[in-house]
Amino acid sequence: MTDTPKPQQGTWTLTAPDGRTWQADSPIACVRNEQRERVPAEVALQRIKAAVAEDLCELCGEPMPPGETMFRYHGLSGPCPKPRAAVQTTD
Repeated sequence: MTDTPKPQQGTWTLTAPDGRTWQADSPIACVRNEQRERVPAEVALQRIKAAVAEDLCELCGEPMPPGETMFRYHGLSGPCPKPRAAVQTTD
């Protein structure tokens, strides 16, 4: 297995289309600095929590079994374990 090459020594600069710049000692550090400025910490945390949240059925709200998480509702393992959640309608 080979080692990943290190970035070139020196200061790296990332320049946005609007002219803003971020400087750091590596390309990934430049991108990290830009993202920290552009995406608030609260939003980044919400995105992380949503990514690791348990997948829930959109019909009944119960957790999806393994293997069915790519779908939005139960089906392969049988019907929903609970009655369909109430859906608000406007008349």
